[in-house]
Amino acid sequence: MRLILLLLLAALRIGLTAAPETPAPKPSAPPVLSATITDRHLTDARQWRDLRSSLDAASAAGTQTVVFLIDTHSASPQQSLPLAEEIARLKLHTIAFVDPSAVAGGALFACACDEIWMTPGSRIGAAAPDLSHSGELSESSEKQLLIQALAVLKAGARGLCQIKHHRSDLAEAFIDAELEWKNGNQLLSRKGEVLLLDAEQATATAADGQPVFANGQATDLKDLARQTLKGQSIEPLSSQPSSTPTAAAPPVKPTRQGPYTGKVVRIPVGEEDLITPARFEFMSRTLERCTDEGAEAVIFDLDTPGGLAWNTTSLMMNDLQKLAPRSFAFVNPRALSAGAMIAVATDAIYFAPAGSSGASTPIYQGVEMGDAERAKMNSAIMSMARTVAKQKGHDPRVIEAMIDMDRELVVNGQVLCAKGEILTLDAEEATLLVDGKPLFAKDIATSLDDIKQAENLTGETITAEPVGFEQIAIWVTRYASILILIGIAGAYLEMQTPGFGLPGFVSLTAFGLFFFGHYAAGSLVGHEATTAIVVFFLGIILLIVEFFVLPGTLIFGILGFFCVMG
Repeated sequence: MRLILLLLLAALRIGLTAAPETPAPKPSAPPVLSATITDRHLTDARQWRDLRSSLDAASAAGTQTVVFLIDTHSASPQQSLPLAEEIARLKLHTIAFVDPSAVAGGALFACACDEIWMTPGSRIGAAAPDLSHSGELSESSEKQLLIQALAVLKAGARGLCQIKHHRSDLAEAFIDAELEWKNGNQLLSRKGEVLLLDAEQATATAADGQPVFANGQATDLKDLARQTLKGQSIEPLSSQPSSTPTAAAPPVKPTRQGPYTGKVVRIPVGEEDLITPARFEFMSRTLERCTDEGAEAVIFDLDTPGGLAWNTTSLMMNDLQKLAPRSFAFVNPRALSAGAMIAVATDAIYFAPAGSSGASTPIYQGVEMGDAERAKMNSAIMSMARTVAKQKGHDPRVIEAMIDMDRELVVNGQVLCAKGEILTLDAEEATLLVDGKPLFAKDIATSLDDIKQAENLTGETITAEPVGFEQIAIWVTRYASILILIGIAGAYLEMQTPGFGLPGFVSLTAFGLFFFGHYAAGSLVGHEATTAIVVFFLGIILLIVEFFVLPGTLIFGILGFFCVMG
């Protein structure tokens, strides 16, 4: 009996060990989803990445069809073409539902879908090349650029239409104003104008018995589902479990513990902070510490008229892009010039009720720039600012209008900045909704606590301020020119009197503070700092030789003087 029980227990143990684990069920998704496509989705890199991520997740979860509700008016066709080609390669059945406009880049996006449907009164087409971001060009250069853009867009449109079985000659007429297009005897576009079809024209019957361009008209999604999806329900893509939540991000894992761990770090940016290189060094070190120590978030508390352009772009392009915690800008109440550029490099912007931001045109400290110099500087600054704005999900048109006087900004039919002006936004303008998203600022806040509440930040607020050597470095570099003048004056007076006295001591102290301050601030690093200090002390040795070892020689005194001054 005991033997039988042992055998049964052994068999049971083997069975339990060998039994395969039940696989976790895969997340499921409705077979038909809808996604909205606006100008922002075709021009904002972050929104496009979010959309593609959601589409890929939905496809993996079992979605079979996606209906794109297209409402575009001005998205660049050149920028939209590669995005449309991505949609054409999706392993999903795609339907473009034009409601109410697929103009410019949206027309190419519609060409990338398997079916095209339109609401009554909607329109599609007018996808001519957009050269508005090309800057000032000569007539011949503009003509050459237009020829190249036309060739690329027409080839891309033909490729999309061949894949999705749409009329490629009609899509080319959307792009090229020199192409005339007729439906039978009806002239739909003459030479000199690009083709723009309304719903009636797009769904009319062509000579071959097929619709001109769109499969048909539907009043809404329910009507569309009834006509082409056998009445299946259409769920919005944003409701999927796979979509990225907008709740607070998980805390950053620190590499070391420190005073910033788990805290909300406030970095005040005042009137003189952006004109001091040492202050930029301090902010750079602070951001690096926030990442290493696992801060919950960083908030720039901005009240500045501006500052050094190149130092600011370095902070935008390098330090803020490497920052792991979330970053916010609080325009409280001014973020002008360089301050606006820092704001656009953060994840979200909040305005004080009386806040204002903009006027970021670069200038050379009171020096008048020629047209070529200004165009060159504007182009460089604007390119960097535009790149950062797209990465952070902000509308790049805003920062462009803040930098370049030739940029016009029209929002919801309202001219916020005409050509020849520089854009500066107040709180009301900054929070205007465009395609359901704020133009520049996420919301209006009266304090840092409002921002923390809106962003679900729970950590204690701690203010980052320079202390010890950092404070000395900032003070020294701020008054560097005065220290140099004191040092030179002291050296001159010392050379006029025999022996070594008070002027020499003052001169040595002034130069010593100058070198120490810049070294501590990180402005002189590596070989530059070593070389400068060596040359300085070489000059001191030569002066000692001149005064005490070989007086009256002059050559040692002259060389020593120039070494110290250098």
